[in-house]
Amino acid sequence: VVFPGSQAVLVTFTTTDTFVASNLLVTTDLTALPAGWSASSPNFTCAAISTGTTCQMSLTYTPTTNSDNATLQLVYTYNNNAGTPLQGSVNIPYKSS
Repeated sequence: VVFPGSQAVLVTFTTTDTFVASNLLVTTDLTALPAGWSASSPNFTCAAISTGTTCQMSLTYTPTTNSDNATLQLVYTYNNNAGTPLQGSVNIPYKSS
């Protein structure tokens, strides 16, 4: 079986309104990602997120096994513009076949 080469994946965090969010922290253990996935840093944070401000996380996927219809889930916390702590997640579907 021939697997494709590495693929860079950028995850961009933005707000859904015009208000600033702060203290974004990816709480998923970036040192324990599924096989083939790696993060450019073991921790990811952004001090402030707002419309027009880029907060991007860089990941790389290099298939090591044949995987069909898998999903990488990243969980994160942040504070909304009122200072209320919130949690969210992003799902990245992938396959290597």
